Amino acid sequence: MIISGSWLAIVHGFAQMKTWEAQLSFAPFLPQVWTGYAFHINYRGRLLKISVGQEVKIELLRGQSLSLKIYDETVELSDSYITKTR
Repeated sequence: MIISGSWLAIVHGFAQMKTWEAQLSFAPFLPQVWTGYAFHINYRGRLLKISVGQEVKIELLRGQSLSLKIYDETVELSDSYITKTR
């Protein structure tokens, strides 16, 4: 299916979503010709929204707080987290 392949390319390619040693991590980048992208994921009973533009915003929409990594920085996500895109 084309749509699921595109979603996987964005999430695992551009947003660089990985799980390593049971911890979710992201190191997103924005292609030069794009203004941004966003997606939702369900992860261990939590619903997250990730938006990437000039900033990276990760929102916990549903579920308990979550420890994750953004650009190798550990963050305790309880509502939202914003950082600059690298």
